[in-house]
Amino acid sequence: MEELIGKLAAIERDFANKKGSFSLFALLLREDALPDRWDLVVAGPWMDDDIHAGQREIAEVVQSRLKSEEVIRLSFVVAVNSTDPRVREINREISVEHGLEKFYHREFFEMPMDKAIFITSRNLDSGVAA
Repeated sequence: MEELIGKLAAIERDFANKKGSFSLFALLLREDALPDRWDLVVAGPWMDDDIHAGQREIAEVVQSRLKSEEVIRLSFVVAVNSTDPRVREINREISVEHGLEKFYHREFFEMPMDKAIFITSRNLDSGVAA
């Protein structure tokens, strides 16, 4: 899992450098998910105007840079508008950029999670971490 997280962190940094910062880049393991099947949840102002295009672009890069056995550990790539109240709530509580914050048995996006790994969670309104 550490290798997968490292690769996703590198993808996050590359996108942030090329496209703009993320307000959220996280791996979430839902309680009702298949074993070891994570959701990659992303949000950033650079993709707010066309969420689906941003989601596709991230998914394509993830598929191209991960091994097939790593890709199957991801159930979904979910893009959320950076102004979504649930993203802002997470940004207020969790402050990390290009790092790693782990949480266990918590609720995010109104769903119970077994585990959550945040690579980036930032409030970009003020230009500083939340």
